[in-house]
Amino acid sequence: MNEEMNIGKGLLFSIVVAVILAAVWIAIIALTGFGIGGAVGGAIAGGVGAIISAAYQKGAGRVNILGYVIIVILTIIAVVGALALGVAFHLANEGLVNSFADGLDILFADRTLRFAFIQDALISGAISAGMAIATTIGSGKEKDKQKD
Repeated sequence: MNEEMNIGKGLLFSIVVAVILAAVWIAIIALTGFGIGGAVGGAIAGGVGAIISAAYQKGAGRVNILGYVIIVILTIIAVVGALALGVAFHLANEGLVNSFADGLDILFADRTLRFAFIQDALISGAISAGMAIATTIGSGKEKDKQKD
């Protein structure tokens, strides 16, 4: 536990990775509609959480309680943001709405769509947060074994 911890560097690494992963997911959803909810969305969200977690740990050196909070918040923001923006772009690309802004309006104005989106976002967020925590706990135990 003598390892230096750099929360700022961990935060920077994880923010950069979260933005990149969200952008990639937005592009995939917008162009294909693939990765919206269900098992695929959950799997993608889990991967996002694990990668953000690894980025934070790489930058910070190790993860404490504040690190877990940062990882979970960034992961949920990346997942929910990617879902909302990706779905709005997809609706516009398919000609189901006139513009991206209309896609966002429909997503949040229609009660059924809003419920489905919130449900998918919460499930994906929970899966990704769980993966983020599991990944850092698992890698922390590995480091402890290597020190012995």
